Amino acid sequence: AAGALAVTVRGASPSLPTRERVDAFLAERPAPEIVDGSRA
Repeated sequence: AAGALAVTVRGASPSLPTRERVDAFLAERPAPEIVDGSRA
């Protein structure tokens, strides 16, 4: 039941970022907050 609910929610909410989309987004662009933190 929980699995079906999760699939339904994910299917009904395509705008929600998935782990893969988040990883791809972070991989495509630099992380200025991390760079600034290491530089400081």
